[in-house]
Amino acid sequence: HCGTYRSDDRGESWEEIDEGLPSDFGYVIGIHPKDPDRAWVIPEASSHMRSVCDARLRVYETVDAGRSWAERSSGLPQEHAYVSILREAMDIDGLDPCATSVRRRATCTPAATGLSGPRSPPTSRRSSP
Repeated sequence: HCGTYRSDDRGESWEEIDEGLPSDFGYVIGIHPKDPDRAWVIPEASSHMRSVCDARLRVYETVDAGRSWAERSSGLPQEHAYVSILREAMDIDGLDPCATSVRRRATCTPAATGLSGPRSPPTSRRSSP
């Protein structure tokens, strides 16, 4: 979780592909099931601030194997979003068009914030074909 990398030779060599992302730290990456050049990541601020960058929940998508990244934030919290998206919290379905789903979790416990209630529901986005 210290950079975003890609391998085209089953891990023999790795290429850093985090240029254009707001951070080189994070846990989650999802790969399109039929197009290995298409992927989604959710960068986090740092290993010390394990929350999304700038308190804005954004998914970044590449369609060119990480040479460029596009921010996807429509419908996602863009203010005071102190959430962490952990390793197992992203899912890519095999439908056409492909959908990505993330489950977010507050970085503070409900007891620490005075909040109570169920955890946040999954947030889903269907990408363009």
